[in-house]
Amino acid sequence: MTAIEATEEEITPHLDDTVGIAAINGPRSIVISGDDTAGVAARFPDRRTKKLIVSHAFHSHHMDAMLDDFRVTAEQLTYEQPSIPIVPTVATDLAMTDPEYWVTQIRSAVRFHHAVVELENRGVTTFIELGPDGVLTAQAQQSAEGTFTAALRRGRDETTTALTALGTAYVHGRTLTTPHGAQLSDLPGYAFQRQSYWLTRTSGNAAGLGVGASGHPLLGGLLRLADGESTDGESTVLTGRLSPSSWLADHQVRGTVVVPGTA
Repeated sequence: MTAIEATEEEITPHLDDTVGIAAINGPRSIVISGDDTAGVAARFPDRRTKKLIVSHAFHSHHMDAMLDDFRVTAEQLTYEQPSIPIVPTVATDLAMTDPEYWVTQIRSAVRFHHAVVELENRGVTTFIELGPDGVLTAQAQQSAEGTFTAALRRGRDETTTALTALGTAYVHGRTLTTPHGAQLSDLPGYAFQRQSYWLTRTSGNAAGLGVGASGHPLLGGLLRLADGESTDGESTVLTGRLSPSSWLADHQVRGTVVVPGTA
């Protein structure tokens, strides 16, 4: 199996009974599977290609030998109609309650790109990947516009990653539902209130910085030092601040704030 940066139309003329399309993950992201996938990839020397590390050539003729056994097993199962809307990733009119639908899944190309486009056409704007990593999240962003996040990321803490995914959906306007009798807990409001928690500007009086007021018009903060003595018996530090938020805003020359000579 080999991933190739190309369109379905570009790849198709180079395929035969021994090499076929295994997946269409994006408008220019194709995976081929079969005998000589490297030979097909060599026809695109200016494109990115990657040989996939897999145990089998999935979705190719190499799967044909197991289809009958799989069909027997699939026919022994009991199927129900899906309780949530599902967009199929294979080009078939078979219902998901038909065992043959699942046989088709093994042999046919996974048309992931087309499924994402169909979801967008149905008004879906938030996509959450439920899988072991965020590979499909990156692929889906090539096919649609919206918010994309993954519930799991390789090498990251599972709880943190899952909550981050839910938080991402929440801040983009999604309502978190409570299926199967689960109880919804309130998320901490701090990260979602979009309020600034930076310190507000202070005026020339530096009393708000934790020092005493001096009464001086510019050096408004007074701090008496605990060590050292001056000629009058004590040492002090005077602190002040000038900013456009203070009385300086009244002194402008052609729109520029300047410090007046009276300072």
